[in-house]
Amino acid sequence: VSGNNLFVGTEGEGVFLSTNNGCSWSEINNGITNKMIFSLAVSGNSIFAGAGANIFLSNNNGTTWTEVNNTVPAVNVMMVSGTNIFAGTSGGGIYLSNDNGTTWVEKNNGLTNKQVYTLNINGNSIFAGTSDDFGEGYIYQSTDNGNNWVQVSNGFSIKRVLSLVS
Repeated sequence: VSGNNLFVGTEGEGVFLSTNNGCSWSEINNGITNKMIFSLAVSGNSIFAGAGANIFLSNNNGTTWTEVNNTVPAVNVMMVSGTNIFAGTSGGGIYLSNDNGTTWVEKNNGLTNKQVYTLNINGNSIFAGTSDDFGEGYIYQSTDNGNNWVQVSNGFSIKRVLSLVS
């Protein structure tokens, strides 16, 4: 959601916009070359669409999109914290951009399971839900804006962590 606009990312059809609370939808894919949208995130007036190894940016409510990444691997989830945009990937861990998607930096110190399916913020903590190659799930916490991660799921056995909410 951005203002009165509701955006939806789809599997194979790209991004759609509703300006009337979902009563009608318009396809808005001008500039999107990969329509497998796994994640959407809003940062101020910027909207990001994560589509596999592509991240697209729109600064005009989805009228046009520009690719701002082709190096971050397989984006599963994106999350915004202030001016920071985090991307959780399938096999590459977590990446951070603090320049509106122009550059991305790997932030995996302490993150041993790099299949990241979900990200969430609670206060000063960022949480990442992950999985290893065998489908075992783990939760990691960072208290320094993603610079270092500590596993906090010790003591219980879980499968792939697909969603976190606070």
